[in-house]
Amino acid sequence: MRISYGSITALMLVLFVSNLDAQGLVLTTRGAANANSMALEGNDLLFWNPTVQAPLVPWYGRRSLDVISGDRNSDGIYNDAPAVVDALSAFAVSPSGEAIGSLLSFAANFTSLDGTSIKDGDIVSFQGGGVVNVVYPETFFAQITSTTSIDVDAFHLAANGDLYFSFAQDEATSDPVLISQNNGEPSLDETTVFRLNASGVLEIFFDRSAILAFVNQAIGASLTTVVDLTAFTADPEHPGEFWFALGSSNNSIEGSVFSTFMGGTLAQFGGVDLASASFGFDDLEILEGLAWIGDARPPLALLHPEDQSAPVGMATFQVRGALPFSTVQMALSLSQFPSEPVEFFTEFPGRGYVHLDIHQILLQSSLTDPAFALMTNGVGDGQKTFSLSGVPVGLHLTFQAFDTASFELAPPIAVVTSP
Repeated sequence: MRISYGSITALMLVLFVSNLDAQGLVLTTRGAANANSMALEGNDLLFWNPTVQAPLVPWYGRRSLDVISGDRNSDGIYNDAPAVVDALSAFAVSPSGEAIGSLLSFAANFTSLDGTSIKDGDIVSFQGGGVVNVVYPETFFAQITSTTSIDVDAFHLAANGDLYFSFAQDEATSDPVLISQNNGEPSLDETTVFRLNASGVLEIFFDRSAILAFVNQAIGASLTTVVDLTAFTADPEHPGEFWFALGSSNNSIEGSVFSTFMGGTLAQFGGVDLASASFGFDDLEILEGLAWIGDARPPLALLHPEDQSAPVGMATFQVRGALPFSTVQMALSLSQFPSEPVEFFTEFPGRGYVHLDIHQILLQSSLTDPAFALMTNGVGDGQKTFSLSGVPVGLHLTFQAFDTASFELAPPIAVVTSP
């Protein structure tokens, strides 16, 4: 089916009008995990909302990062997403052109498509065409704390501009003010939380003893170590308080989120515990990233279980996070290498970005073709295997989907056809 460019524009403009509240938690795990019959990776950004039956949605997953990162090694395949997400924070207001709605830090160094060298302690944001912006470089944190060779393990950017962060390992400082705040010790423990306020004043916000006190009160224990602090964000149910997660494999700690509320409690949202079982993980999972988002990016996700490899003539896709009993329309275009030009990277504020070439007949046809549509069930999930008859081997495709009931737009995923 052919439709005009004007019809495409009119159809996509509805993405501007919906203002669905997508409050919830974005989180990442230390490594591979399983939840709700889904295999997850350490660079999957997962969206959690306790009000639905299967709450964990791999919203901005590895396959989406593959597309937005671009073809970094120039092999003609979108499979170059950076390694494990080490820290994340939601933007209070996303800058123009920013694609994910979150600041990220990764567990290993990498070079972006535009040649920028990204360190494991850098805090970055993503734009289209493989562009990665270093918002807070590793050297910034080392300089303000008078340390060297640091790695940020937790990070939170507050709405008022205050920065909260914690390091991945113990670090030695030469700053006399920090040493004084740290009870005369130059060694800054890896559970230490720093705050740099909007006026540029740095302080130790929580030291090791404070974090231990919060945890011990929450679980009724007398632990002497919690290893390290891996995630930190605001507690939306108790203004002025904070949530945090830890790197300990102690069963009373692993996979749980704690709140500073009332001197230390197990964190809850909407009366539901923030813990591995509530998130739907099969096992206890250490959280590496944690960020509360309000009216922000939608949780709609498009998944391809074959892990980027679709049998010729057939393709199976899953949708998570749509409205119940709604129609989700998939659309696709040929992938552009080494990265998608800016004209194929169009922002729809509050809805996401279209990563498809609007000039391709393939997109025009798929956008309204019933063969590329699926109906969701009572919890907003759906799956469909449909025909791609005649599609040659080795064809690189970029898919996206939108919920025709809510007009939520899913992040893109890359698929390569194979025998």
